[in-house]
Amino acid sequence: MSHEADRELKERARSRLERLYLATLHLRRDVNLQLANATFALKRGISPEGRPAREVPPLFELEMLVELYFGESLRDGFAGMLAAAEDHVNAYLAAVKIAQNSDDAEERSEALANAREKASIANARIDEFATSLKVGVPF
Repeated sequence: MSHEADRELKERARSRLERLYLATLHLRRDVNLQLANATFALKRGISPEGRPAREVPPLFELEMLVELYFGESLRDGFAGMLAAAEDHVNAYLAAVKIAQNSDDAEERSEALANAREKASIANARIDEFATSLKVGVPF
């Protein structure tokens, strides 16, 4: 009986880690999609598409998984990634606003450069966090 309970416990832990890792990959995909949307909005005047109403943003899912299942073991790495992702979202929103309200080529160019920089930093932090999942989660 104890062997079966131990096996089930390890299976649940592995499943949680897999969910966390997949949510991390989804966040990276979202960052790149938002950067592409900002680029199209600024260069071609194409409005970005919204997220389906029922879809939970990966950042929220990540936060939930970290807080519920991993707490202290991942909190510091997650905080750095969260800050970078939030900076990226702010740059994305600013770029979309400029795309909708400004015809100034220089302002558009600066917004795009800022969005690219913040996306690059966010992707680097996401990659660091994903790597830490492989080595830093105690079982």
